[in-house]
Amino acid sequence: MTRGTGPVAGAPGERATSAHTQVAGFAAEVAEWADARGELAVVAELASRRGDSVLVRQARRLHARLTTPATA
Repeated sequence: MTRGTGPVAGAPGERATSAHTQVAGFAAEVAEWADARGELAVVAELASRRGDSVLVRQARRLHARLTTPATA
C-alpha cells in the first residue's frame, strides 16, 4: 500500500488531478475492504490540509480508516 501513495499525493507543489483523486478513493476502498491499519505520513499530510476538495476528503477517509483501532 505504501508504494501506491506517491500517485495519491503527487509531487510537492503539483496540483492534484482527477487521477490523484481517483487513486485516493480507490486506496480508501481497498483499505476498508482489507481492514488495513497503520498511519502513512503522506496520507496524514493530505488529510490535514485545509479545504474540502474531493482529494482532501478521500485522504481524510483513508487516514481515518488507517488510524482507527480495530474492533474485536
